[in-house]
Amino acid sequence: FSQDDGAGYFYRILSGTVRLCRYMPDGRRYIVDFNLPGDIIGLNESPDHPASAEAVTDVIVIAYPRVCFDRLARECPELRTQHLCHLSANLLSAQQHLFVLGSQRAKERVASFLLRLADRMDLGHGDRLDLAMGRQDIADHLGLTIETISRSITQLRAEGAVLVPNTHQLV
Repeated sequence: FSQDDGAGYFYRILSGTVRLCRYMPDGRRYIVDFNLPGDIIGLNESPDHPASAEAVTDVIVIAYPRVCFDRLARECPELRTQHLCHLSANLLSAQQHLFVLGSQRAKERVASFLLRLADRMDLGHGDRLDLAMGRQDIADHLGLTIETISRSITQLRAEGAVLVPNTHQLV
């Protein structure tokens, strides 16, 4: 879906990676978040989608009609509770991201992003982190330039915090 499209459906990601993007009138792109298998996107309390959903990799999703969800939510208190938990988790994630952007330097932002991504992928210490997104995507998510992302990863590697087998994998 595209930014400002009607939110007639919401989606569960079965496989792949999706980026949620907002585009500014001057063409600049801000990546709100990266969504992974199991995530639900497009389920918000707005009649329109506030961001565009774009596939980063091959993606399989299930589309659910919003009108059916709304009807079920009226009939099933448990579903309303789950919806509230989903919205609360999204709010907490947004607050954490604002903290990262507002209070951390570039290298700290990159490290926080990598740790959050590894945590969401349920990786342990020393596991390989496959980056579906490129450095420009990471830069657009963290409010940095692609050069700063590359420099920060180089610094983290020099400090022994990460190993970099290739441009799309970190340990």
